Amino acid sequence: MLIIRNAKSDELDEIYAIEAECYTEAEAAAKDAMGQRIKINNETFLVAELGGKIVGHINGPAVESGYVVDDLYKETLPSIKTGGVQTVLGLAVCPDYRRHGIAGKMLNELANIARANNRKYITLSCKDELIKYYEKQGYTKVGKSDSCLGGEVWYDMNMYL
Repeated sequence: MLIIRNAKSDELDEIYAIEAECYTEAEAAAKDAMGQRIKINNETFLVAELGGKIVGHINGPAVESGYVVDDLYKETLPSIKTGGVQTVLGLAVCPDYRRHGIAGKMLNELANIARANNRKYITLSCKDELIKYYEKQGYTKVGKSDSCLGGEVWYDMNMYL
């Protein structure tokens, strides 16, 4: 049975292994940054657990306004308490567990948390090949992102709550 829950600090190695497997070295968050995100923004750092194994994660702080910008990857900021915008800095599912709805369930749970905290919308950046996936999840393409993480072209996507 799939369980979506808050990450625990002692799971950092497992969580980081998924990050490193799913993103290029230039795109992946640093292990210490992931640890800070778990500690500082635990309410919005979720893991997907299946049969006692962590198979995915989603995370990001809530900010006053705007989109995902590269500075959010460099410094872990605490989420604002209520209102504002929920960001998604990372969403990763182990390759062996993809295409089973796990990412969608994590996105839905993050949306529930965002609604409970009166967020206006959820924002994330993705590569071109994932735009259609996020549109199926209820996100709208805003346009090309200012982010240049990993030297890639990213697109801003929002889901209004």
